[in-house]
Amino acid sequence: IGDNVLIGSGAKVLGPFMVGSNSRVAANAVVLKEIPPNSTAVGAPARVVKKEGEKVNFVGEVDQINIDDPVILELIMLRTELEQIKAGLSAG
Repeated sequence: IGDNVLIGSGAKVLGPFMVGSNSRVAANAVVLKEIPPNSTAVGAPARVVKKEGEKVNFVGEVDQINIDDPVILELIMLRTELEQIKAGLSAG
């Protein structure tokens, strides 16, 4: 464990790796791999959410605000199919 590291209450560091200097490990986090210097790690298993004071963006992170409602999408699809059936019946 490096210099000036803050490890929150109940956090566990499990393994032979370095927790970099000036890093923070959140309470109850479970650290299973190296934490770079000047980082903040949270969760179980712990993941780095801040590095050098900047938020870390995760690949595949889901946009929790602009997400399509699956029920609405299904209703739109069903309405489209119904319109196609109606058009086929009136033509036929």
